[in-house]
Amino acid sequence: MQPVKRAFLVLFLALIPSLARASFVQGGIYSPGGSTSSITCSPNDGSGSVTAGNLIVMGVKINGSSITGISSVRVTTWVNEHTGTAGDVSYWYGIATSSGVETITVSVAASQIYAAVCGEWSSTTSLNVFNSSSATTDSVTTTVAVTQLIVVVGGDNTTSLTNFTLRESAILHTTPNGLILLGDLSESSTGTYTSTASAGAAAQCLGAFYTPVTISSRHRIIEQ
Repeated sequence: MQPVKRAFLVLFLALIPSLARASFVQGGIYSPGGSTSSITCSPNDGSGSVTAGNLIVMGVKINGSSITGISSVRVTTWVNEHTGTAGDVSYWYGIATSSGVETITVSVAASQIYAAVCGEWSSTTSLNVFNSSSATTDSVTTTVAVTQLIVVVGGDNTTSLTNFTLRESAILHTTPNGLILLGDLSESSTGTYTSTASAGAAAQCLGAFYTPVTISSRHRIIEQ
C-alpha cells in the first residue's frame, strides 16, 4: 500500500527592507531677472514629463514680499517645511499624483525679485527629518535608512556645495550675488549629514527622504 501524502500550506510574512536607491530625474529653474508676483518652475524645464509617484521639491529665494500660496498641475498636496522671509529661502515637497508636464506656481503678496529651483526624484516618498539654517552649513540626523537628501541654499556669493551634488542654480539678480542652489546626496544608512555651501550663504533647507519598507507574504507547500 502506498503511503498517503499530505500537503501542508505554510504561510509566512517576510519584512523586506527594500529601500530602492533614489535617483535624480530632472530639474528646472525660474530666474526672471526682474520683479514679479507669480513664480513658475517646471522640473522638466518644459521639455518632458514627471512620473506619478515621484518626489517633487520646490525652493524659492525671496527678496521682499511674503509668499501667499503654491499650486501645480501634477502635485495635489504640497507640504511647506519652511517659509522664508526677505533674504531667506522657502521649501516645499509633494508627490506627483499623475504623469505629464508639470508647472509649479508660487504666488506672492507683491511684485518683488524672486528666483526658484525645482526637481524630481524617483523611488522616494516620505520625509524622515528636516532642518533649516541661516548659515553656510546645515545638518540633519536621520533615524531611518534614507535614500535621498535634498538641500536648497540661497545667499550672496553662494556658488557651490560641499558633500552634495549641485543639480540646479538660479540667479536672483547679478551673478554671483543672490543665487539659489538645489543639490542632493544619495545615502543608504542612518547618520548625520551636513551640507556646506560656499561663503555668503544666507539660508539652507535640508530634507532627508526615504521609501518606507514593504511587507510581502510568501508561501510554500510541504508534502509528507
